[in-house]
Amino acid sequence: MYSLSILPPAPQLRVEDLSWVLKHSVDIVAKRGEQWIKVISRSAKGICMDWLTGSTRNIFEQAETYLSMASLFQRNFSPPEVVFEFIAGVPDAMAVKLRSLGVTVLGEEIPIESITKVPEDFMEILMDGVDQNDGLQSNNIEKQKSPPINLDVSAVFVLISNLTHENGTNHLFDSVLLTQQAEMERKNPARKQLLSQIEGREWIICRTAHDSVRDILRTVGGESEKERMEELFRKVRLVEDAVSEKTATLKHSDRINQRSMVSFPFFAPG
Repeated sequence: MYSLSILPPAPQLRVEDLSWVLKHSVDIVAKRGEQWIKVISRSAKGICMDWLTGSTRNIFEQAETYLSMASLFQRNFSPPEVVFEFIAGVPDAMAVKLRSLGVTVLGEEIPIESITKVPEDFMEILMDGVDQNDGLQSNNIEKQKSPPINLDVSAVFVLISNLTHENGTNHLFDSVLLTQQAEMERKNPARKQLLSQIEGREWIICRTAHDSVRDILRTVGGESEKERMEELFRKVRLVEDAVSEKTATLKHSDRINQRSMVSFPFFAPG
């Protein structure tokens, strides 16, 4: 059992502030905080009757609590995956409803009609907002939404540079370095390789990297590159810089500057 709390910032913490401290307990925290698992040992009939009789701790209210708290304890800029594992089974229609709310359901699914007769108005509640394909969704944890991709400055330029787009390598450069890069790009297109790894995922960029790209393009960027930048940034979620305590202890060097300290540590293991 893990207990998680949200407190006011330490320098501002006062005794009277403790009245609004948020606390939440989780049975199992897995995948370095990216997955919260609740284990339910109650019988499928008990789960069903709790809901039908209006219990204040029915499974749907518990799910809403878990999901709302998960949104406050994000990991890699995404809320933890909420998993409900039913040791003694779960009514199938209730499992479908839980999935529609965003909960991953594990355990035997028992036909609800074999447990008890559910009034029509209650069945309508279960079906409200549920897609007809929800019941067919896989519970394979590996297929759940992956963490977002953090774009650094180099990745952004691979996505927007004239060199990585059509006919970009046909230009004759005065610079030996650019000529070599063009030759490498012809042999191994960087943008194609990058997109193959990150397409289908959410993209994010930290404030420092975002502002650095704009500053660089303001000085040396072409018009088409600036247009691609604006188009890309409309698709990317901007997140504020967040340097961890561990990262903040690193000393600046030729390889580690302030920008790299901010841009790269987002997904480093804690």
